[in-house]
Amino acid sequence: MRSNRMAWILTKGQIPPGQKVLHSCDNPPCVNPRHLFLGSDLDNALDRNRKGRQARGERQGAAKLTEDGVREIRRAVEAGESQRAIARRLGVVQAQVSAYTSESLETRRVVKTRPRVRPQIRKSRRGWRYFYQPTPNTRVTE
Repeated sequence: MRSNRMAWILTKGQIPPGQKVLHSCDNPPCVNPRHLFLGSDLDNALDRNRKGRQARGERQGAAKLTEDGVREIRRAVEAGESQRAIARRLGVVQAQVSAYTSESLETRRVVKTRPRVRPQIRKSRRGWRYFYQPTPNTRVTE
């Protein structure tokens, strides 16, 4: 059992089924009961996104382009260079060049009009994972 769960049980009682013990201080080893609160997996994901701890754009580990690279793609497309030639020069696939020419500027940003995404927990080859499905009221902005 994790120390934060034990701290919650010792100070505040049992943890209801389906609830997690979350940290308001974002320090996983913290066991201060004033820094702990109960929430679901959805609450945990929304808290992570609200605090900006979700890697996006360049910070995301699989990113192949920087914001400058995306700007370069846009300038080259406007100058008439083919997407295939741009992709070859930058070491990406043509579909990625196409995606960045048709969507918002530096990175693809999703703006919250109501709930941004609806996480679904499903089993994958690597275990249980969150899969985010855009909600109908999600829009892409510049």
